[in-house]
Amino acid sequence: MILSAFHVAPIPALKTLADEGNEPLCMAALHNGNFMVGSWFTAENIENYRMMSEYLYFEYDTAYATKTWPLLPNFDDLTGWMRDVCLFQYVELVDVFRYMDYRVQISIKHSRDRQKSELKPFKVGDIESAHDECLFRNPVKYLIVSVGCTGSDQKQLLDDIQNHPAILEIANLLLVVTVDNSFDLITHRWVGNPPECFEFLLLDKYFPKNDTFLNGAHLFPNKFDDLKGKTMKVATFYLAPWAMMRKTDDGIVQNLNQTYTIDGLDGHILVQFCQWYNCTWDLSPPIDTIYDLAVSEIPWNAPHEAWMYALVGTENPYVKKILTTFRVAPIPDLHTKANEGSEALVMAELNYGHYMVGNWVTAQNVENYRLMTEFIYFEYDTGYATKTWPMLDRFDYLTMWIRDACLYQYVELNEVYNYMDYWVETSIAHSRDHPPNELKPFVSKMLSTALTILDTCNTDL
Repeated sequence: MILSAFHVAPIPALKTLADEGNEPLCMAALHNGNFMVGSWFTAENIENYRMMSEYLYFEYDTAYATKTWPLLPNFDDLTGWMRDVCLFQYVELVDVFRYMDYRVQISIKHSRDRQKSELKPFKVGDIESAHDECLFRNPVKYLIVSVGCTGSDQKQLLDDIQNHPAILEIANLLLVVTVDNSFDLITHRWVGNPPECFEFLLLDKYFPKNDTFLNGAHLFPNKFDDLKGKTMKVATFYLAPWAMMRKTDDGIVQNLNQTYTIDGLDGHILVQFCQWYNCTWDLSPPIDTIYDLAVSEIPWNAPHEAWMYALVGTENPYVKKILTTFRVAPIPDLHTKANEGSEALVMAELNYGHYMVGNWVTAQNVENYRLMTEFIYFEYDTGYATKTWPMLDRFDYLTMWIRDACLYQYVELNEVYNYMDYWVETSIAHSRDHPPNELKPFVSKMLSTALTILDTCNTDL
């Protein structure tokens, strides 16, 4: 029925329709509460509209790669990692602020607030689940070519293989080449760009007479972790807030002798992918997990011993270890420690991405810290009532209804804005992105600085 009412309108006509407000217009809700909306919506005509309470449909944003692209599992790992650490939320927020009309975004979010409505009990039927069909793919592919010919025929065959464009899509290639009474085991460089990526590399020699290898080398070396600046072809178009090309002198994207970077939810994935797999520096691991914290023996501080109650009685040896380095510090001492930045401080992550943090962490000294990737522990916020309180069931019902309606998210956002330092909250949320919060090429002085800080901390301990 609604398909018969769907119309494709030119951009000028959409501007007119938006100003008149007589016909509905489409937009897309992004993952983290913002909207992909056309420029025909303005802060003035958006008041003509309000959002439907039900989506027309749901679908995932899809990227396509060639079937033979060997780096697809690496790309999948990176996107999964970015999702797990909530980087998509940060990217969406930044790009919506940069490329979209923030007043329009706010008006859309609260468009239904203009209608006076009553609170109704939540029903399961109010939400329709979305189903995503999964396609399985085997990323472990190896190509072994036995070259049994000799002389000029062998040379011609090797030249044909070396110059064939298909080997640009094949990383795990092994050529078994007959040489007198042995076999040369050869692969191609693959990383980098032509002509270097076509070069053959002798991995090892095999002697069938005594069933031995000359070097005992790995016949399928890892070529994926460092691409040596290998160029990947990408097709996209400008679509805010997903992919926005921006010209820059040090961009990693090249087109018509110009260099660009790509902003946007999809663009940042591509930029991160290129930076991730071209990095060749070895860094000492940061303190990200409970194990890292235990091994470092760095003290971690809180204003009350209640912060460690949940850990008492654990059998985990690493948790037992960090209990010995837990410190209860007076508030003035916490201010001093936060300014020095030499010891860890405790904070709690709330349900919707904000943080319960003491006022000893300021917009200045928060730059001394970054979040661990692993929580020390997790527990629910608990409320206590007398055993005989007759309203407990109704209180439980109300809290569950508020949770199901996602009102906690709204309340958390408002209270954090009203009572917490927004700059501290933002710095904590993006503490793993800086310094500073921009993508840029890695240089050796960053490594030296990191080692200097680590050495200083060890000296203090």
